[in-house]
Parts: sequence; C-alpha cells; structure tokens
Amino acid sequence: MSKVIARLAMTVGLVSVLLATPSAHASSPGIREVKGADKQAFFTSVGWDGPYRCMNVGVSKSNPRWAIAATSGKYGPHSGHNQIFKQKPNGQWKYLFYDMENDGCDRFRMPAAVRADFAPYVC
Repeated sequence: MSKVIARLAMTVGLVSVLLATPSAHASSPGIREVKGADKQAFFTSVGWDGPYRCMNVGVSKSNPRWAIAATSGKYGPHSGHNQIFKQKPNGQWKYLFYDMENDGCDRFRMPAAVRADFAPYVC
C-alpha cells in the first residue's frame, strides 16, 4: 500500500512539474536578438532617435526579414508594446503593427513560420 501511495505521489509531483514548466517554444522562441552595429542600423533605419539601450530587437529565425522590437525591462514590465517590422528589398525596415492589433498578422500576411517564432508575443 505504501509503495502505491509513494508512486502516486511521485506521479502527481512529476505531472505538477511538467504542467508548471513553460513549453519549449515559449521559453525559447524562434527569435535571434540583434546587437551592436546591427541593432544601431535597425533603429537608424526605422527612425528611432532614443537611446538604444532602452530597446530590444530580434529577428525571426525562420525569416530574418521580420523583426520584433520592444522596450527593455529597464522601464518596467508594462512599459510598452511589441512592434512588428518587415525589411523591404532595399534593406530599409518598415513598421507594420503593434502587438495589440489582433488582425496585424493576417493583414500583413505574416508567414506561418514567423507566426510560430513570434507566438509568445503577437498573433
């Protein structure tokens, strides 16, 4: 009887840990963070003239022509929204929409792979 209870307790504990652990996709999204000169070039292209240290930017691993930018945690967890950009053929980045625009992914025909990469943040 005690072995059954011990196994049951172990199973319940394991299930609790698995349910509490975020999915691999959520904890490791398909985004590559842009840093240094590439980050500066991105923000110059979109016309950002504020301090770069206040912002984070990442590109989709499946299609690096799609980027997501947001304020860093230095200004609190709710200091801004994620903004979605797409790179034009000439290399310039164009702002498309922000994360609260529910139809943005459909309106701008975001590919399914990019949606999967950005899933924790938009769409």
